[in-house]
Amino acid sequence: MIFLLVIGLVAGTINAMAGGGGLLTIPSFMALGLSPLQAIATNYPTAIAANFSASLRFWQHGELDLKAEWPRAVVTFVFGIVGGIAIQHIPNDFLKILIPILLIVISIWLVVNPQAGEVKASARLSPLRYTILILPILGWYDGFFGPCSGTFYALTAVSLLGTTLSRATANAKFYNTFGGLGGFVSFITSPHIHWVYAAIMMVGTFAGSYLGASLVIKHGTRLVRLALVVVSVGMSIKLLFDQPFFQAFFQQLLK
Repeated sequence: MIFLLVIGLVAGTINAMAGGGGLLTIPSFMALGLSPLQAIATNYPTAIAANFSASLRFWQHGELDLKAEWPRAVVTFVFGIVGGIAIQHIPNDFLKILIPILLIVISIWLVVNPQAGEVKASARLSPLRYTILILPILGWYDGFFGPCSGTFYALTAVSLLGTTLSRATANAKFYNTFGGLGGFVSFITSPHIHWVYAAIMMVGTFAGSYLGASLVIKHGTRLVRLALVVVSVGMSIKLLFDQPFFQAFFQQLLK
């Protein structure tokens, strides 16, 4: 249980600073024996707590305009429900292989793009077009899987709307809160959520995200993102090696 609390604290801090806290929480749940679908379902409450905490801190600092952003948050909520429903129709055995691979691919993307979202660009889309064309896709992904969705929200806002990084990061946490809430709603009546694990992790992610949001106002995120990638790739590789298919594959290679 201490393991979950510590992981939650670290993941929450990293999530608020650089995005991608789910790269730690989801494989941690799977390492404790949860199925991929259970891990994703259990991660929704922890992600909601983390992103709500970060949103609260950004709002207190004046970086988040709730009145202007709530319509976009509603869009992510609706499509988060759609994504949450979609993930429940994928076979569990396939998810056991798909999730670690997705985590590794996203981690590699973060390594290849260390400054993603940090360079302010000119606006390429109007706010309305961004809301109609981009947010539904990101909201769906947020409800379907989730890790690094905050990074994608912030990246697209900077590169397509010309939003400053600090404002885009604050808005991303707000969208994340509602996208994750949509995914959670789609699972709330299912037996997949491990409520004890979720409650413990929520305490850590809430505290960590509030701390991380405070730190991102003052400090950079590059070293934190690198540490996140290293840990996530290591845990994902371990999860892949635990699958019979990969064990048999490597046994054949070693013969």
